[in-house]
Amino acid sequence: MKKVLLSAGMMLLTGLGGVFAKDRPAEVSKKVWESFNDRFAGALDVSWGEERDLEIATFRLDEMVFFAYFDKDGEWVATARNILSDQLPILLIMQLKKEYHDFWISALVEVDSQAGISYFITLENASKTLLLKSAGWDDWTVSKKDKKE
Repeated sequence: MKKVLLSAGMMLLTGLGGVFAKDRPAEVSKKVWESFNDRFAGALDVSWGEERDLEIATFRLDEMVFFAYFDKDGEWVATARNILSDQLPILLIMQLKKEYHDFWISALVEVDSQAGISYFITLENASKTLLLKSAGWDDWTVSKKDKKE
């Protein structure tokens, strides 16, 4: 009986080791991989993609999904995540309620970069779609306006 339990325990540990393995995928440079692991230790379910000249890691950390952007030299550029409107700073929420009360939110992203934290929100109503940006905690600016057909 002890041998069976020991064998089962060893198989479980071996299987779990694969879940947390930190082997570098072939498509990701060593510099990017090391930078990612230094910054996001403990990340799970990591997948990689590329957009323009950036390497993008999609991963889970603390039950949240993040997108981390690195340049080809392994330098961190930004981290983004989708958030809910109640996670916005209060002044941004109040401005949305005051100036955009006839719109609904279709996307909301928080971006952390060397420039600080920014928020991007897509608002829609029956006739328009707006993309707003906030580079601070207290003011939205319209980045893009589209009329719906």
